[in-house]
Amino acid sequence: NDGWTEGIAFPYAGQNTYLLNATAGNPNIVPEKTNDLEVGTSLMFINRRIVLDVAAYHRETKNAIVPAAVSGATGFNYIYLNTGQLHTNGIDITLSGTIIDHKNFSWNASSSFTKYVTMVDKLSDGLDQLFVNGFTGSAIYHIPGQQFGQIFGGDYAHDTNGNTVIDNDPSSPTYGYPLADPVLKVIGNPNPKFLLGITNNFSYKNFDVSFLFDMKVGGQMWNGTQGALTFFGMSENTEDRDAPGTTSTVFEGVNGHYDVDGNLVLDGTSNTTAVGLNEDWYTGNGGGFGNVASPFIQNASTYRLRNLTVSYTFEGSSFKKGKMKELRVYLTGMNLLLFTPYTGVDPETSLVGSNDNGQGLDYFNMPNTRSYTLGVTLKF
Repeated sequence: NDGWTEGIAFPYAGQNTYLLNATAGNPNIVPEKTNDLEVGTSLMFINRRIVLDVAAYHRETKNAIVPAAVSGATGFNYIYLNTGQLHTNGIDITLSGTIIDHKNFSWNASSSFTKYVTMVDKLSDGLDQLFVNGFTGSAIYHIPGQQFGQIFGGDYAHDTNGNTVIDNDPSSPTYGYPLADPVLKVIGNPNPKFLLGITNNFSYKNFDVSFLFDMKVGGQMWNGTQGALTFFGMSENTEDRDAPGTTSTVFEGVNGHYDVDGNLVLDGTSNTTAVGLNEDWYTGNGGGFGNVASPFIQNASTYRLRNLTVSYTFEGSSFKKGKMKELRVYLTGMNLLLFTPYTGVDPETSLVGSNDNGQGLDYFNMPNTRSYTLGVTLKF
């Protein structure tokens, strides 16, 4: 499949066919081992109405079993390898308690805080990076010395001060535009800084209301959907495009170019060349199918009302025969509100599925569903 057409699919033309597994086995695989060291405490205050649980841990994994890319000349795309070593340092904090406890009204609340960092210490011999999932120029890699599952892809060239380099070669088709760096690099980190969840439960006589509001702060995502729409002139990025022959934009940066040996040459001046935001730009390095993916890396923080439940309980005295002890009617809503700086459909979605290590990729993903449940619970 090439992503544009239906490609060649199996069974082919209605004929029974067989496919070779694209991942080769490995007789030299040894067991993956994980060691955990955890220290924690549980504290209670005010007659056990407030509980604080704290746990810190260090987890070390050796001989992690991961499929690694191999040359197609082998007849396979991947082979299972013991790919090295990684470690995680994390902390979990939970604070819960009864804030109000009166005869007809009560309020219970809890909050959980989670922070962890997983680092890739080393890979198998001969590997300096490990492809996990994604596309050429915008993919997830494990890289020694970096956090687990980094977004790896194309970026613009920068000088040592971080300024974007603008092509100053008049003979170049990208003259006056940001210069693409020929070397792929880490352009984003999908791992959040921390997670925070807040749960509240309110009861007034026979009414109960509870809700969970959770936050994922930090972490980035490649918005490949926006990149593709920009290429086709269908995103907001292209609303300011210029008419053919019009030059209205001066990109901020320093002038430079790559010489014949691939060395970056800077002339020390700021760019003043006006160019057009036209079809050539958006179908080139200004869009999602050019050599640069970094403009489509976005903050993927989420602030979400995860669920809300409202219920009313009819007790046994409400029934004439008294055989039924309790009847509870409830309405639950899931994923009711989402606040996020991410411009795609939902930063919690994943191109490759939630159980895959290749998180942080959005390419025409489907958003999470909002659901409502009406239920009745009976007790006899």
